[in-house]
Amino acid sequence: AAVTVVGGGASRLDRLTDPNPLVTRVFEVLDLTTAGWEYGRVRVDTDATTLVDRLITSAGQVLAAMDDPPRLPPPVRELMRRNNTLDVHDPTGPRTVGRFNLGATLRERLLV
Repeated sequence: AAVTVVGGGASRLDRLTDPNPLVTRVFEVLDLTTAGWEYGRVRVDTDATTLVDRLITSAGQVLAAMDDPPRLPPPVRELMRRNNTLDVHDPTGPRTVGRFNLGATLRERLLV
């Protein structure tokens, strides 16, 4: 919910505070979450993909509201280059309920 609030208030953000540290932290949480999927063998479930989707959306909203947005961090650019599709699991069971293409989602939302 907090991530959604950050994105929803993005238009007022630059009047209240410097948005650069905020967008940097959003990208750090995104990187840590996806690194856990790739290197930490953390299972990709619907809750995790919802969080990542909200992080990406909020980061895009904050970047769009900034007058001079910073370059995307190297880990995010690397994720954007990939076209890997991940199986998304039900958080309460072993079955797969869908697929998630992180690179495509990042490109759609951040390369506007």
